[in-house]
Amino acid sequence: MPIKVEMTDLRQLVRETVAAWRPAADARRVGLTVETGVVPAAAGDRERLAPLFDHLISNAIGHAPEGGRVSVRLYERDGWAQAEVQNASTTFSFALPLEQSLLAG
Repeated sequence: MPIKVEMTDLRQLVRETVAAWRPAADARRVGLTVETGVVPAAAGDRERLAPLFDHLISNAIGHAPEGGRVSVRLYERDGWAQAEVQNASTTFSFALPLEQSLLAG
């Protein structure tokens, strides 16, 4: 599948993914919080980013102890969209450029 880089609404993507995993978190009594700051659209392939967020959030829930917490944060820093998924033992983070011109490097 070719990579399709376009401006992607990460806030919407994160909220949708968290909503999809909320029943699983509730079933395991894992608190699931999401914090999306003011983040403009970022350059990325939504079809590839969706499974990434899905995988990170599902792993964080699956490896959290019953009664634990998982937090998902999305914020902007220095022209990059920063994403973090964290449970009690692990934090996964990555960044995406907010402008396609940053991809040309």
